[in-house]
Amino acid sequence: MRVLMETTHPKDVNILKNIVFELEKEGCEVLLAARDKEGVFEKLDDYGINYVPGTNYKGFLNKVVHIPSVEYWLYKIAKKFKPDVIFGPSSLYAAHVSKARSIPYLCFSDCEAEFDYTRHLTVPFVTKIFVPSGFRLDLGERMEKFDGYLELTYLHPKYFKPDRSVLDELDVGADEPYILLRISSLSGFHDVGVDHSPLKDIETIKEFVRGMERYCRVFISGDNSVTDKFPQNKLEINPNKFLDLLAFSSLYVGDGISVAAEAALLGVPSIYLSDENRRWGFIKDLAEQNLVYLSNNGEESREMAKMIIQDKRIQRKWKEKSNHLVREKKDIVAFFVEKIRSCGEN
Repeated sequence: MRVLMETTHPKDVNILKNIVFELEKEGCEVLLAARDKEGVFEKLDDYGINYVPGTNYKGFLNKVVHIPSVEYWLYKIAKKFKPDVIFGPSSLYAAHVSKARSIPYLCFSDCEAEFDYTRHLTVPFVTKIFVPSGFRLDLGERMEKFDGYLELTYLHPKYFKPDRSVLDELDVGADEPYILLRISSLSGFHDVGVDHSPLKDIETIKEFVRGMERYCRVFISGDNSVTDKFPQNKLEINPNKFLDLLAFSSLYVGDGISVAAEAALLGVPSIYLSDENRRWGFIKDLAEQNLVYLSNNGEESREMAKMIIQDKRIQRKWKEKSNHLVREKKDIVAFFVEKIRSCGEN
């Protein structure tokens, strides 16, 4: 069986990698059509995953203008590879190519907001779209829910054991507290309508960093237009080691929603900063279980961060809650592999 996957984001690579490995163990041939963003190619190279590189267009208008060129690129790959199934994150490009080539298309999403603009361009063409149980939008009969989070495809203890050597690379002591501060670019389809992030103001970030450095080290990652202004704090490591660093951190703060969820599921206190109109069922689900703090105020988040970083009991309690949650969830990798196998064989 041949499986074509599409990816354009580091999180997609994380989600797909163990699915790729399991399918290859079963003798399947897997190829990724990948467009680069924040180290996607570097991650794929490190994992030894076979892929065809493409161009990632930044900015909403640029993405819209280049829809035909991306679809033509993907169409040529599908025509040459002749997959039995196309699988990956919800994508209007893959949806259209699967329809044009008469190939079953299985996809996943945990982002309600992306369907404000792509629902009628994507959902009618998918075979099945899989969403987490906390998903708060009804996409119709093609939607199927699973009990878990996409992040568990790569963060479940079965698949992830953090490597402490990353601390040596950054000269971080074994018990030295540090915060990961993430500033996202907010350039995806799901970010349309998000006019302001509480962390986009440079002065707010400076105040946060100065205030927190009294208690711990602060590493900043994400949007280079912001991180370049903080050379002493800018995080520069192999992208594949970011989760190791996150796992040993004392706290995560940022407007990167994926990292907020990753931190929560690793048992790391997590403060997610965003404006109030964003709709993400999975992050609200984690917030309702007290694994993520939601805030739209930079000053409020700073005070919250100070409280957490100074109280080891909060950090231990967070880990206990996270461990309990993860134990209750199903193996999402096995779930997807079975769905792909079943679809390809039929």
